[in-house]
Order: sequence, then structure tokens, then C-alpha cells
Amino acid sequence: MSIRPKPGFGRSSSGGDLRLLPHTDLAWAERPPKYIGMFCIHPGGGNEYQTISDSFKALNALPQDVLEQLRRNPIHFPAPEHVNSSGFTGAILDSERVRINSRNIRENWSDSAEVFLRELIRIEKEIKCEPGDYWFIDNTRYCHGRYELNPNTSRHLLRVYGIEPRCAT
Repeated sequence: MSIRPKPGFGRSSSGGDLRLLPHTDLAWAERPPKYIGMFCIHPGGGNEYQTISDSFKALNALPQDVLEQLRRNPIHFPAPEHVNSSGFTGAILDSERVRINSRNIRENWSDSAEVFLRELIRIEKEIKCEPGDYWFIDNTRYCHGRYELNPNTSRHLLRVYGIEPRCAT
């Protein structure tokens, strides 16, 4: 998938320029991809950093009652308008993954989801990329985001998704 700002795209879409808060990709899918790979063709200019947050580290900083709410309280993760899907309803934290995406769903979050998001933001690390850099992250553990882009940026990344390997029996 080619990721670069495009005229007419919503500011917070992959083609937009708004700050993207820490999130897991395709949180609205029943089985989001396990891995995300990104390749930098052009990093853009200025402070157009990617960010990454270790959700396990964030979860370890939260009180037990918040963790229980993240496991028990289902929320709806709507699919984007251009995707033919009703989205997914489930917990932010389950036995296999962390699932979070603040875009368009914050109105139905519990307070515990907001506490978790704030901790992810607090521990965010910047990724400054150069042309030719490639990074690969575990979408079930790490959240990624980006700072606001200049609307006239020449930033261009390529993204690929990978599923969990399965053994045939």
C-alpha cells in the first residue's frame, strides 16, 4: 500500500496530514494483521516523524481495575467508509492482542480506554526515517502513529501487512 498525502483525503486518514495518535492497524477487522512493514521512499520534511509505543509497557503502568475494564468492556471499532465491513466489536485487550484506534470511536470509549491511550502517548518514541529505511512491527503489541504532516509534504512510505504464520497439521 502506498502511503502519501493526497489532495481531498480526510486529515486523519493515511492520505491526510493530521496527527495520528498511537493505534494498531485495522483494529476494525476481526483478525487484524500480526505484522506491519513500512518502507521509506521519502521521509518528507521537518518534524514528520513516525511514532511507536510499546503497549505492553503502557499496560504494565496501569492499575489493575483499568486493565480489567480493558479486557471486559467491548467497544465498536468502525471500518472506514470505503471498506465493505460493519467493523468489529470487542475488547481493547484480549488474550491474543491489543486493539486500539482513537479515530472516530472515542465517543463510545470507557474512561479506561482513554487512560490507556494517554499512557501510550506518554511513552511514545519517535522514528526518524531516511530514504531506504524499512521497519517491521508486531501489530498485536506495538502501536504506531505520526505527528502532524505539512499539507505540502513529499512524504512517501510503502506499507505491507503480514499475517501470523500457521503450521499445517
